[in-house]
Amino acid sequence: MSTLLTKRRLGVAACALMLLSLTGCFTLDPKSGAGNGFAYITDVRSARQGDTDRVVIEFAANKLPDWDVRLDAPPFIQDGSGNTIKVAGHAALAVRLTGADAHTFYNKPARLNPPGTPNVTEVVRTDDFEGYVTHIIGLENARRFDVTVLKAPSRLVIDIQH
Repeated sequence: MSTLLTKRRLGVAACALMLLSLTGCFTLDPKSGAGNGFAYITDVRSARQGDTDRVVIEFAANKLPDWDVRLDAPPFIQDGSGNTIKVAGHAALAVRLTGADAHTFYNKPARLNPPGTPNVTEVVRTDDFEGYVTHIIGLENARRFDVTVLKAPSRLVIDIQH
């Protein structure tokens, strides 16, 4: 009987690990990753996805810059001008991209106000200079987040819990 119970426990543990690997790891800790070359941003968008709000940054030619995502706090400074940028919300995530360009192929406004996202208030590009791009994601509340890299096309996906 104990052998059967041990096998059953191992099976449950294996299923839990598989589920964890499929759902990612939501955290308040910074996350970062290495890219595969200089990347041109082609789109920035946000929408509600179940119990998370999702921000997607899409890149051309299957390239991805180095990236770093972490909780941040004001003041947010616009590089180049030194001006202070206001971002709606009570908390924020900073998405810093190294080896990126947000002005060659992406010609939408620097401020995105996504409708229907309970936690993401807005996404604001505060930097696009000499290969460095920064987006600040304004949040109603600091919540755990996860970052996923997708391919074809290359995308950096930030999921923030409600």
